[in-house]
Amino acid sequence: MPALTELASGIDALYMSGRGDVSEALLVDLKAARAAAEEANEAVPFDLGGVEVRVEPRSFGRYPYRLLTDHGLVGITSSAALPAIRVQPKSEHLHAVGPAASAAWFTDLAAGFTRQLRMTASRLDVFSDWQGFELEVENRTHFVGRAKRLDTHEEDGRLTGFEFGRRSTKTVAGRIYDKSLDVANTGKLWWHDKWGSAYDPRRQVFRVEFEFGRKGLTQYRVDTAQDALDRAADLYLTASTEWLSQRTPISDATRSRWPVSESWQRVQRPSFAASAIGLERVAEGKGTGALRRLLPYVMGYLASYGAATGAGSLDDLLRTLPGHARDYELISGMSFQDRLDRAHRRLRSA
Repeated sequence: MPALTELASGIDALYMSGRGDVSEALLVDLKAARAAAEEANEAVPFDLGGVEVRVEPRSFGRYPYRLLTDHGLVGITSSAALPAIRVQPKSEHLHAVGPAASAAWFTDLAAGFTRQLRMTASRLDVFSDWQGFELEVENRTHFVGRAKRLDTHEEDGRLTGFEFGRRSTKTVAGRIYDKSLDVANTGKLWWHDKWGSAYDPRRQVFRVEFEFGRKGLTQYRVDTAQDALDRAADLYLTASTEWLSQRTPISDATRSRWPVSESWQRVQRPSFAASAIGLERVAEGKGTGALRRLLPYVMGYLASYGAATGAGSLDDLLRTLPGHARDYELISGMSFQDRLDRAHRRLRSA
């Protein structure tokens, strides 16, 4: 059996809610900004305490104002039935600057327009990534835990993951899945930087992840965002020992008496030494991943364009492309620069 190698572990999601009094002047401005966004049918720029964000023409769940920042989503409401603020940092921001710094950035942002702000944790995902943790579809019967539901996922006859429990309960849910396949599908190649030199691109990376919803956090006496940061490693250990474990089959018919597998004993205790890889490296990884996904389409369209214009080579095609592109700017009424600016915003928000 190949050696078990930990590639990364820590926090992959920390959603927060902010209670307090949001500035009335801000709510008035947000109402006008959302109306402008609805009229334009796209997000519009907005100054949020000196930070440039974009107000979308749609709600963020039950929050009428959905704000896009380069680092994640912010929802704002005037309803007394909800926390005034909902915050959902991007995973890449958590890993680029570290969970504590990410939480502090959003807390500082919210404090700029909210009196008596108190940030609570509404969801926490803790994870570990491994190579050498070999799993097959048949292994689903080797897991023992509290979850009543187990879903198995396959792709082309290959196991891509197990799901334990239901996220909709807002308590605890578990996932074990092929993270290397997920990275390839989503283009988040910055994970290769996160995994570092220990990563072998020829081998699968399996992620073990536990999601604690608000009810689950309350059950384990986690209230504030700082509580979640401080207790993340303990929650992972609790989930991987009391809530779910992988066992080695023996003749005993009672699976709960089967011994915990050697691999799982290692999986239960990752280093949890979260490392920040930097915003620049994450941005580079996102750009490279997007390019890999787009190039097959770009090359196909360029070939069709070349055939339509009678180009005999790539150089011939590139000589005629600027002229046709400028003609289309006039026909469509939109400059290429505007299209490029929109594409940049979409990539930042992805």
